[in-house]
Amino acid sequence: MNEVEHSYICRSAFFESFRKKVLRIKGVCYNEIHINKLSKIAILKVLRRTQ
Repeated sequence: MNEVEHSYICRSAFFESFRKKVLRIKGVCYNEIHINKLSKIAILKVLRRTQ
């Protein structure tokens, strides 16, 4: 998970105001709450589709 998080950190003003780590997948920003709800496998599948 750390590799994915570090590679796809999205610094958006909206999320930065909440001091949250944000993951960008296909141009969509997910905060920590969303990431916790998603499984690693689902995230990796999405990342593979974008490559």
